[in-house]
Amino acid sequence: MSLSRLVRAVLEPLVDGDGEAAQTLRGQLAGISVAGRTYSGMGFFVELATAPDAEALTPARDLSLGEVRATIPGLAYGAGFVLWVKAGLIDMLEGYTDGEPWPDDIDEFTLE
Repeated sequence: MSLSRLVRAVLEPLVDGDGEAAQTLRGQLAGISVAGRTYSGMGFFVELATAPDAEALTPARDLSLGEVRATIPGLAYGAGFVLWVKAGLIDMLEGYTDGEPWPDDIDEFTLE
């Protein structure tokens, strides 16, 4: 499965930064693919798989990154996103609304 335009757009600012950890996570994006998708009604979980030779964070650790929001037509309060890193590798992207149903199709969005 390929990354949607929204997922690809959200991943980049979530791993933005000057530090070594951000640089390592950006390197993981080059070979990332979708391993699975689950919709919760008010959001989604996209399981992500890094390339087999992807460099993990050192020390390998679990963390979450989430300071990206999107304005999406039809959502009064927009959407938020959290990137989950497990054992130093990008693992999952969570998208959520603030209590509204997740739209079926998202053609337009603006990231904040």
